[in-house]
Amino acid sequence: MQNNFDREQFRQRLKFLRECRQLSQRQVAAALHIERSTYASYETGRSEPSLQNLKRLAALYQVSTDFLLDSTPIGRRQTESFWRHKRHKRLP
Repeated sequence: MQNNFDREQFRQRLKFLRECRQLSQRQVAAALHIERSTYASYETGRSEPSLQNLKRLAALYQVSTDFLLDSTPIGRRQTESFWRHKRHKRLP
């Protein structure tokens, strides 16, 4: 990943997206074909996903990879806006 990658923001975004979708770590890991512990390490910031898994995460959550990698903190307005826009969409 990029040198200016903000691991803290990335892990927060992953958890935010997963919780918005009301998915467990196990469900996300299964969708990515990885172990739950591997996915958990992404959310805790212990490791970073491969480019392939980053793309899979973006597809799963229906967001861009740019959104996942954005270093801007997720604020309340963004959270509410995201939820209003995404809640009616179902995951594949």
